[in-house]
Amino acid sequence: MLAAKAGAENVYACEMSDVMYDMSKQVLLDNHMDKNVKLIKAKSTNLMIPEDIPNRVSLMITETLDSGVLGEGIIKFVQHAWRDLLNTTAARSCDNINSNQSSNYTDDQHNHPVGKVIPAGVTIYISVIECEYIRRESRLLYNNIEGLDVSKLRLIGNSENMAVNRIDDYTAEPYTTERLASLPGGFKYLTDVCSILNLDFNYPQILHPPLYLNNKFKLKLDCIQTGRIDAIALWFNLQLDDRVAFTTSPGSDLSWEQAIYPVNSSPLMDKIYTASIIDGNINQTEIDKLLTVQPQDFIEISIECTKKFVNLELENIYTYDRQLNCNTIRLPPDSTFFDGAASELFEHYIDRRELCRLNDRIYHSRFTFAIKNVIQDIRLLKQSHGDDATIKVIDLTQGVSVIGILAAQQGSEVMMVNPPNDFEEIYGRIIEYNDIKGKISSGCGNFEQDIQQYKWDILISEIVEPSGILKEQIFEDIHLARQFGTSRKTFVIPNQVTVYGLCISSLALRSKCLVLDDNNTLGFHIREFMNEYRVITHIDIDLANIPHERLSSPFKMLTIDFNQEDTISMLLQKSVVPVNITKTGNLTAVVYWFVLHLDDIHKLSTGPSAYETSFWHQAAVVFKNETKVVCDRNITLSCSLSISTLDISIVE
Repeated sequence: MLAAKAGAENVYACEMSDVMYDMSKQVLLDNHMDKNVKLIKAKSTNLMIPEDIPNRVSLMITETLDSGVLGEGIIKFVQHAWRDLLNTTAARSCDNINSNQSSNYTDDQHNHPVGKVIPAGVTIYISVIECEYIRRESRLLYNNIEGLDVSKLRLIGNSENMAVNRIDDYTAEPYTTERLASLPGGFKYLTDVCSILNLDFNYPQILHPPLYLNNKFKLKLDCIQTGRIDAIALWFNLQLDDRVAFTTSPGSDLSWEQAIYPVNSSPLMDKIYTASIIDGNINQTEIDKLLTVQPQDFIEISIECTKKFVNLELENIYTYDRQLNCNTIRLPPDSTFFDGAASELFEHYIDRRELCRLNDRIYHSRFTFAIKNVIQDIRLLKQSHGDDATIKVIDLTQGVSVIGILAAQQGSEVMMVNPPNDFEEIYGRIIEYNDIKGKISSGCGNFEQDIQQYKWDILISEIVEPSGILKEQIFEDIHLARQFGTSRKTFVIPNQVTVYGLCISSLALRSKCLVLDDNNTLGFHIREFMNEYRVITHIDIDLANIPHERLSSPFKMLTIDFNQEDTISMLLQKSVVPVNITKTGNLTAVVYWFVLHLDDIHKLSTGPSAYETSFWHQAAVVFKNETKVVCDRNITLSCSLSISTLDISIVE
């Protein structure tokens, strides 16, 4: 629409998604541009001349860049455009052009301009950083979890877009993404920021693989301050044309985050783990020591650029020797460090949020105390009735969790209902390391059958996802399990959950959920169409690091008791809550979190800044329209729970 408004005679737009194609048709009609823009339902690389477009075009506009630059396939799209769609001229000599030069040529034979691409080019930057939050998500930091020996595990955090294993023939991106400026605890640069690559999309020869593609090269970065290497961060400057550009560097308010390459998955970490082995066990203190750098040290990075992603790996660390006045490699290939028993280590990739949970010591400490207390109470109860003293635990936690194994350490028998796919691979080793064989089993895959056959005494669940919402169908599962356990005394951990809320005003949060007004889309009418798909419950909020104003104090919305006799009542709950407003403003959302009452003493909060190492974030119900609220006056909120889902609304 911008191209048509600027005077382009023929404009073609392509969209392969059914939903987005239909929405685009509505937007064009509403803005009276359906005659100016021809909408084609296709992927751009499938467009053909003259079937879809009658002639080659002068301009191609694309925004197929992810946070790591190449992950959405921009090189493939640009190559196709230059080959099949754009006006071209004779290829220019590679000897006479730099990769960051702009094109401005005319095809003399046909007397029309050579095609152009927006964006015109991109410059990629990197820096090595220290960040405790990324560290907790990328490697296991402890050898012992509440008495459980995990000293032979090398766990590597990954996300959905990262390769599961380095040896697999899998082309997923080797990075995750974070908004560095908003991470709890922040981050610090350990090296200068360095540009590693310039790509000129107005260089037609990009359709031939340039020299930098599929070739590795190494770069040494100067360390500027003391710190521990946790990751390599990548961002980019996007040059739209000769005058307009923007950056996705840390602190920018654009939609792109920074690409993060945790060092735990780099080849150098193989050497560091080997060098840190003492008596067959990983020494985490030694790992941190080997990853610590100081000014005048060098960090060597291996860089590989493919059509699908930029790969960055920590290659070597060069330590400055003040006596010799030179830098020497910290872990040379022939180092005696490598005589350690590295083969005894078990390397495994797990979800980074699950790894963050494994590194949460307060979480494991309080769960362990609660499990001990409940087991002791059940033993006394069974002894008083002369019953079999065996205590059976059913574990509903998901992913790689050691809560069930911690229960087995207390002498109980544990069945894991939802074990991960690699249950035998990873849990078998933990069980072997801790000599608790025969105490842990996995379910058959049918929850109802499991709870009927397994006469459990204790049911353990987390209730809340790391993203801040209730686990899907968790209340229904607890209700069903309780129905099959009514003939005996059973306990659920946590035994009670309290839901808390907080009224906030936040333009930043509102902007993430809907299009605010037509000014954001340069006057085009798009808001009403996009907002039909607005996000109502926004998850994964770190309230402590998102700009907002508190309009109330935290308030209690619901309490659910899992050990009550009438379990059906916990499935459908509703409350009307009067909330006192403590500051005048516009009510954007109600942020909510949970307090898990593990037993009568121990609690865990998933709330903002509950404790430093918490792996939980919060969720919020974002209202379609903001409501003006006044200090010292009350508003009334309706809170309902159904199908393990919370809904919050304002009572008029």
